[in-house]
Amino acid sequence: MFVREPHKFFVEYYIPLITQSGKVAAVVEIYKEPGDLEQTIQRGNILVWSCSVIGAILIYIALFGIVRRADTILKEQRRRLVEAEALV
Repeated sequence: MFVREPHKFFVEYYIPLITQSGKVAAVVEIYKEPGDLEQTIQRGNILVWSCSVIGAILIYIALFGIVRRADTILKEQRRRLVEAEALV
């Protein structure tokens, strides 16, 4: 029975109660809500998504630059080819 309902998930702990002779007399079951773990997982998710978005933007910018440079080179080669044909 919970004192209050868990927010997302909970962890069960089983703690043995041992007698003087070393035998297990009973087991206590404790439920705990891992709030710090939830926050750490959430921060990890935010970090992964942020890095993914930043990486995608950087790749897009790099590829845009490569394609733009290739387009400029092709236009220059086309211009030279037309010039060469005109001279011939």
